[in-house]
Amino acid sequence: MLCGNCGKANSKGAVFCGGCGTRLPQYEEETKERRRLDLAGLRNSYPVDFLVRLVEKENLPVLAFLVLNVFIIGAILANLMYWDLWFATLVGLGVYVLTSAAVLSPVGEVIFRFFSGCRRISDPDEQARLIPLFEKVYGKVKEAEPSVSGKVRLYMKNEDLPDAFTLGRNTICITRGLLAMPDEMIEAAISHEFGHLARKDTDRMFVVAAGYIFITAVFLILKVVVIVFDWLVKVSGWLTGIFWLGFAVHIVCTLSKYLVMFLLYAGMFIWRGLEMLLCGWSKKLNEYQADRFAYGLGYGNPLCSVIGCTATEGRKRDGVLAYLTGGSAGKEERIRRLMEMGAVYGGQ
Repeated sequence: MLCGNCGKANSKGAVFCGGCGTRLPQYEEETKERRRLDLAGLRNSYPVDFLVRLVEKENLPVLAFLVLNVFIIGAILANLMYWDLWFATLVGLGVYVLTSAAVLSPVGEVIFRFFSGCRRISDPDEQARLIPLFEKVYGKVKEAEPSVSGKVRLYMKNEDLPDAFTLGRNTICITRGLLAMPDEMIEAAISHEFGHLARKDTDRMFVVAAGYIFITAVFLILKVVVIVFDWLVKVSGWLTGIFWLGFAVHIVCTLSKYLVMFLLYAGMFIWRGLEMLLCGWSKKLNEYQADRFAYGLGYGNPLCSVIGCTATEGRKRDGVLAYLTGGSAGKEERIRRLMEMGAVYGGQ
């Protein structure tokens, strides 16, 4: 679609011109299925919209990993409680849903925000600069995607590397290093993060994090149980007063402990490998979609510049926070895709 203001050709799906930022004329761009859901009022329901987006092709690897987690939780419960596997799996699904609800709640978002280092912007000069930029982008986002929460707030992380990320449904966080960039580039970074909120990408990662927390907790509990049981049996063997019996029990327990620990760590290694493979692939595709969203708001050019000068080296994120704040798409590929849409990158 050609922009009536500057004449630039924009890709399908753009709401604002990628060249000058002017709002483009409205046209029908949704699929028949989405129109049908919207007309029925169902797509506006959060659970329905979440599930519809979950079965989109770029999110199918995450869906597969979620199903795997449900079966793992079910298998753990079946062995601990001596239940039938099908019943334990249903209970596991219920446990997963309850854990996810807790993680997705406002309280869960506050907790993750705290441990991610996100803090309110308290400096008056920073507020005077950043809040108008945030509100400007927010206004464009609500025009393009009204379903985005009306309670989104901007936070800051005290980190020198320029970066931005989202948490839950109402948190966008930028690092202090992003302040060195021009205002337009800060707006572009924020618009990209709004793209994740609009597509509920962070909600899906929160659900993945719920499984991560549960399975990791079970792993740690099993480690403690193995260590305590090993110690109790060894002490019991030595308390018999028979040297050869105590020595034999000690050797057998030690070998058994190392074997069980090996199996536990091997299982966790395989599980984490599957997470990196499946969720990493989906997160990469979600990065591209969030870039497309930002381009549609008219931030294609400055977003290329943001991506080009944002380094991924040196970040120390691990564990559950890595699910929520990290992206896995290469910046060269992201810039190439934006340029294919029509964006111009001055750093090429």
